Amino acid sequence: MADQMENIYWKQPLHILSESTQKVVYLFAKMGWGKTEIVKQWLEEEKHPHHWIDCTQRTTWGKLKEWLSLEPSDNCHFIILDSFQNIRNTERLTELMADIKASPKAYRFIIMSRTMVPSVLRPMMIRRELKVMGESELSMDKAAVKTYLAQDNIQATDEEAAEIRAISGGWPMALNAIILEIKENGGTPIRGCRYVQSRRYLYDLIAEEIYLPLGGDLRRNLMLLGMYETFDEEMAAVLMDVDNPRPILQDILQIGSFLTEFEPGKYHFTPFMYYFFMDRRERCDQQQIYIEANRRLGHYFEAKAEYVSALEAFYTYGLYEEGIRVLKTVLSRPPDSDVYYEMEPFLEKTPALCVERDPLLCYSMAMIHSLNYRVAECKDWYDRLLALEAEGGWSAEELKVIRIAVIHGKIAIPCVLGDRKVIRPLLEGAALIRSGVNLFNGFTVTGNQPRIMAGSRDFCNWCHHARLLEKFLKRPLQQLLGKKAVGIVDIGFGEKSYQEDDLDTCLIHAAKALADCEGGGTLDTLFVAKALLAQGLVARGKLGEAKSTMLGFRDRLVEEGGEALLRNVMAFRIGQSLLEGPNPGAIEWLEDEGIDESIAFHTTDRYGYLIKIRALLCSGGVERALPLIELIHAYALDYQRTYNVMETLVLKAICLHKMGRMTNALAALEKALAMARNYHFIRVFADEGGGILPVLEALPKTSREEDFVKKVTEATRAFQEQYPKYYGVQGKLDKGLLTNAEQVVLSQIATGRSNVEIAEFLSVSLATVKTHINRIYHKLGVKNRTQALLKAERLGIIENG
Repeated sequence: MADQMENIYWKQPLHILSESTQKVVYLFAKMGWGKTEIVKQWLEEEKHPHHWIDCTQRTTWGKLKEWLSLEPSDNCHFIILDSFQNIRNTERLTELMADIKASPKAYRFIIMSRTMVPSVLRPMMIRRELKVMGESELSMDKAAVKTYLAQDNIQATDEEAAEIRAISGGWPMALNAIILEIKENGGTPIRGCRYVQSRRYLYDLIAEEIYLPLGGDLRRNLMLLGMYETFDEEMAAVLMDVDNPRPILQDILQIGSFLTEFEPGKYHFTPFMYYFFMDRRERCDQQQIYIEANRRLGHYFEAKAEYVSALEAFYTYGLYEEGIRVLKTVLSRPPDSDVYYEMEPFLEKTPALCVERDPLLCYSMAMIHSLNYRVAECKDWYDRLLALEAEGGWSAEELKVIRIAVIHGKIAIPCVLGDRKVIRPLLEGAALIRSGVNLFNGFTVTGNQPRIMAGSRDFCNWCHHARLLEKFLKRPLQQLLGKKAVGIVDIGFGEKSYQEDDLDTCLIHAAKALADCEGGGTLDTLFVAKALLAQGLVARGKLGEAKSTMLGFRDRLVEEGGEALLRNVMAFRIGQSLLEGPNPGAIEWLEDEGIDESIAFHTTDRYGYLIKIRALLCSGGVERALPLIELIHAYALDYQRTYNVMETLVLKAICLHKMGRMTNALAALEKALAMARNYHFIRVFADEGGGILPVLEALPKTSREEDFVKKVTEATRAFQEQYPKYYGVQGKLDKGLLTNAEQVVLSQIATGRSNVEIAEFLSVSLATVKTHINRIYHKLGVKNRTQALLKAERLGIIENG
């Protein structure tokens, strides 16, 4: 099959050989890479005079010295040293380097070896007199693999060729074995990387040629390191249980090209060697050494607070006791970081009995399902926690831990309790803290939104009894929340006053909360206080002054470790920018930051989604906005967030009006008015200005003349006059439906290119292309390429035909 590879496989190495100006080219790779054939073909094509020396022959040095003693008649004369790995004598290698250095300028050398550059030749690398070429330059890319397969009458799709390229590493010997197996199975590629015979043949060959000839200590170290495809020197030290791993790593680098140092102190095994080590470990009886190595590595990552890596190390060999300890370290913190979400797969891998019998783990399963908007699963796990409490037979200390988890769930998980039943758990939680108990998990006060109270499930009902609740709950809240309670009561009153359109009172409370937060609160409550003050100023028509409230705040977040709030600060500023007209980059930025419902919907990001809905409505992306509004509305109903129900009804009315469906828009608006009337909330309508005003004005006369509706309409009209460009785009502007990147991908789909071809054409990963295509399908409401192109043509996103 070597003959078939000409001009397919060797294009890159042949080019490197032609372009090289160094005295020596050092070509190294393990068996089966075709080093000899590459050099022979190049010499034949270039017509270079040369001498070929086989380093397995005893006459090697005599021939070499004889040739070097003669002045070549040509301007460029090559000396080829094949099987160079057989020269192990250090004195002889030193002599060779001296001979090469002293040789006439016309002599150039190509050295072929299965091992890395010997130390005595490395000074030439430093002086740039020696060019190194390894397996990365020799391996076939996907296109070469596809063509190589075709020459054996095996027709592979781009995805199949990419899969074969991934498991073979572009290694010709591996490809040849795979081709034989494909032919034995009818000539069709086997999907899912299931080339069992090929793998076994190659693994046995690697063992015989590379692995077994090594010493016992080196084999052990290779097997330990081979648990990871990529690692650094600190990891290597922990895995091998040595103080200084570098000498061992340098020895391994000398053995062959299957391990490379791609950055100083960072190493990578070739894919096939990594799979070889995996296979050998699975068949090894001495599993305890790998268990202990992963235990050490897990402790190492745990000490560095790299919890996901620690859990991967522990769970690989079923070290659940250590893994559960790390899980509980992470899950005992508020769920306001990405790492909290990453605990779900490890919780699922933990033995079910361990989760069900541990109050924190049981609660955390309910919380993670809640955050991912899986209501039924959330309630199921919370019911298990309640069953644990009712079981009986617990010691007083054990029962106290269970009670903490139960109370925490009642307070923190919205779908657990009804809208008006959370006050008692607040009092119970505060009583536990007064008795000296620490709740296992702090509360996330803002829920990732700058309107701390309005989005709360209880805020609307609390507004009816605000002063009474302040009297009874202020101290319990301080006990429950600690520093996070600073400013929270004034923020609550400020938000209540704002929604009732009492802007003077709102601004007074906001200023007081801001001063308190600056004096001893947390960054998230400080952000909420700033946002509340800014909202009051915007309602006053003072947009410039409102913008100034956030000046310098992003820098402060970075300096004080509040990076988690940066996305919310930016989302808030995007919301402000929409008041001055459509913001073309807003939607793309939000999706780049993870506010993308086509990939995942996390409930803590609801504020970002509400801003995204407004950005879509302001730019005419109504067809895309409506399903997102329905999603947030359903979430608000399930989680009993009354204000968000009203808010999404108002946004739905705006969207339906822009779609020309006024009857439906009026129905949504009337539902929102009926709910808001109970709480006398005006700003939930007024803050949408010109978006909702036409729908308000289209209400029946009897509705328009009602006192509450008159106040709503008056405030809304005033806001529209202050910010006439907000919701200024009328009708559809569907070209704004897709981001620039998505339009580029869609145009490539129109050319008929496959996903792999699009990725190569745009120089992005296949995963990126698939993500863009999934987003395109979601936004257009289609299921395949043909439907996407037809819908895009109809909307004018791409040209007809």
